[in-house]
Amino acid sequence: MHAIKLSRDFRPVSDLKTHGGEIVRGVVASGQPVVISRRGRAAVVMLAVRDYEAMAAATERVALLDALAEAERDVAAGRVSSQEEVEAMVARWEQGGE
Repeated sequence: MHAIKLSRDFRPVSDLKTHGGEIVRGVVASGQPVVISRRGRAAVVMLAVRDYEAMAAATERVALLDALAEAERDVAAGRVSSQEEVEAMVARWEQGGE
């Protein structure tokens, strides 16, 4: 996916009505997202499904890496639970308690 260039990739919503197929073909073929504006202001970004899926996967990876880093900090600080404590927490959670 490429960076959005406002002079090329900013289209009014009315263009979707008259050139929708062309815009979609261009986004899919080039991988270049298009900003759709409404009343002169950016409203949505149109991008190819493959690019959306890649962004979603990257976001999930970053969230996982953040969670792992937090867990490593907890372990380093001694904030750990025993197997028995974890099993008790899970049992309470399964019963609807906290």
